[in-house]
Amino acid sequence: MVFSNLGDLIDRSREQDKPAIIDLGFAGSPRKYSYGEFDALAHGTARALQEKGFKRGTRVALLAA
Repeated sequence: MVFSNLGDLIDRSREQDKPAIIDLGFAGSPRKYSYGEFDALAHGTARALQEKGFKRGTRVALLAA
């Protein structure tokens, strides 16, 4: 499967309240994100980039530890 944007990672056929990501990168309890929460975060990221002047289809990179 080829992903062309962050939103492509969302499997919308899944139940949106089911866990999609479990983040173990922080001390304490792991952070869990449902498919619906991840979709909302991806949409928020896209909206913030558009507000900064990025056009739809512009390539951006994610850098994370």
